[in-house]
Amino acid sequence: MKSILGFLLMGLFAINGQLQAETIPSIATSIKPVSMVVKAIAGDKVNIEQIVSNSASPHDFALRPSDLRKVINADLVVWVGESLEPFLEKPLLNSQHADTAIEWMSLVEDAGDHHETDKPKTMKSFESHGHDHGHHHDGLDPHVWLDLENAHLLADAVTEKLSIMLPQQASYFEQNLERFEAALAQADAENKRSLSPLKELNYVVFHDAYSYFEAHYDIAHIANISLSPERKPGAKKVVSIRRLMKDEKVACIFSEVQFNPAIVNALVEDTNVKAIEIDPLGANIVLNEAAYVAFIKQLGQQFSKCQA
Repeated sequence: MKSILGFLLMGLFAINGQLQAETIPSIATSIKPVSMVVKAIAGDKVNIEQIVSNSASPHDFALRPSDLRKVINADLVVWVGESLEPFLEKPLLNSQHADTAIEWMSLVEDAGDHHETDKPKTMKSFESHGHDHGHHHDGLDPHVWLDLENAHLLADAVTEKLSIMLPQQASYFEQNLERFEAALAQADAENKRSLSPLKELNYVVFHDAYSYFEAHYDIAHIANISLSPERKPGAKKVVSIRRLMKDEKVACIFSEVQFNPAIVNALVEDTNVKAIEIDPLGANIVLNEAAYVAFIKQLGQQFSKCQA
């Protein structure tokens, strides 16, 4: 009798646990930095289903059936935009998220339309594909997560959306937003101190992705190996960068963890130039409420190695 009662109780607990799990909204995020900002606001009140794995790059990502299911089953989708993630464009347009998904690039563009700004707005490597569905942001650098001001924009939008989805948790989301902004301000101050000496140094980046980060901290690269990762550098570009290195006009060159460092290693061979690996997606950052702040700090530390 006891065993039967125990079995029934276990069954009831399992059903109750399943029902509770089903009441937690699911948010599909495109890349790790998006997940970080969403997590900072949502905490443990939602399930985050990230589409692009931490070790992959959105530049050459191909959507799998399992990824498509994340989109279809999600209560909300948060992505960067078509310029960076073209693989999400049609699935979103053909889903219930066509008019409800949060697109980070749209937030940045809207903010730019309402306020004068000196933030970078050009990116030669990303061109319009000629579609008419409204997801294009011609001339806008898609690497929006590398600007702390843009992180504030997404955090605000997520707070507003989640407060509508879960009104009983609205104060929780607002408190998380306040904590996020305070922690980000502290990280920003630390980066400004550590990156200041980099203004006097020349460095080369793997691909042209850091305009927001550089503009924010008043630093700049003198060359990039490629405009975008999917484009291999031509012989002329390689020769010009090697010439800069031979002339000792470059302090360091940055590779990225998401891509093969072979070209960087070849460029620095027989030179005094340091090769430093940076992670513009925060692949190794543990996803928790403090993840985006940790990511911004880590990126500052990685850039600072150029002066060491």
